[in-house]
Amino acid sequence: MRILLVDNRALSHGLVVDMFPGHHVEWANTGTDGVDRALLNPYDVVLVDHSLPDGEGADYVAEMRALGVRVPMVGMVSAGKESAAEAFLEAGADDVCHTDQFATGEVEALLLTLVVAP
Repeated sequence: MRILLVDNRALSHGLVVDMFPGHHVEWANTGTDGVDRALLNPYDVVLVDHSLPDGEGADYVAEMRALGVRVPMVGMVSAGKESAAEAFLEAGADDVCHTDQFATGEVEALLLTLVVAP
């Protein structure tokens, strides 16, 4: 599986790499870089953090969708950020996960479901 992680925190990158050993995880630390990578490379899923140094993650999801990126996208939000979760879904994200779900394995299950689903 090829995963694009759009998040400015190296810790998140390390967590995703650890969750998916043997899979290819690319890291973009800005929304602009994430959009560029999503347009140039074939990914199976894109994870996007809600707060990026150059804007809101939901805005970049909307931009990728408008530019024709059709792979599953998941917005990442902190607990209690329900408005950010709603913004991701309105922008075209397939689902939203809370950052505390990384520790429980729920994010791994979600990504596998999205990638395997027709």
